[in-house]
Amino acid sequence: MIPGMTRLFVAGHSDSGTAFLPEGVLPWPERTRAWVAAGTGEPCELSEVRFAAMGSRAVDYLVGAVEKAEPDIVILPLTGFVIAVGTVAESVRARFGPRAARLFLASEARFQGHTREGRLRRSANRAARKVARRVLGTRPLSTVEQTTAIFEEIMDRLARRESTQVVVVRDVRFSKEVQEREPRVHERFDRMEARLLAVAARHHFVVADLEGAISRAPDRDVFYQDDGVHTTAAFHDVYFQLMQDAVGQALATRA
Repeated sequence: MIPGMTRLFVAGHSDSGTAFLPEGVLPWPERTRAWVAAGTGEPCELSEVRFAAMGSRAVDYLVGAVEKAEPDIVILPLTGFVIAVGTVAESVRARFGPRAARLFLASEARFQGHTREGRLRRSANRAARKVARRVLGTRPLSTVEQTTAIFEEIMDRLARRESTQVVVVRDVRFSKEVQEREPRVHERFDRMEARLLAVAARHHFVVADLEGAISRAPDRDVFYQDDGVHTTAAFHDVYFQLMQDAVGQALATRA
């Protein structure tokens, strides 16, 4: 902790930056940083790392990044993409090896770049994705048990940091199309959250219900790009509104 400054740390992912936002639109972490600075009258420093709760190095990677940043507040979304959404790339990796998966991902990125704008191009994008899923299959990147264990250990280790407040985010369950395509989305999230929200309560962490906020909207699909996973500017608006309350609670506890 540095007197006269607030340090904010975000365990982010591909959607917490500007990659899928119109030019000039700030993502929710940057808006939250500015809001904290305005509210406290002090500078607010934002540290963000890309994080996925999978693999043997995940816990040490994230906790190490937190220790390096020495934040006052950590925002930890319980992101479930790796357990809930099957990807074609992971199916390709399992069937044909890592090199084939890398080639597929590179081709997918190029195709996405060429078909992001315009109704006809977006329709072609959706059709191509459906064909790829049908022909090549899909596979989640991780299991519920593995990802839940990673998050639980991270939360236990963050709780030992007496000078750091933690905001746990109950993350979103994607678009209606993804939910229909992946019928076990809710079951997998429910299993993970049942355990992790109990851990958050035990450690007296602030919990922000992002999925609840998105679910209350008349049409959740307005918050998603055509792939049903990556999000729109409207999503960042809701996320930022939620962070004002959650981070405000964390700041009050810190004071």
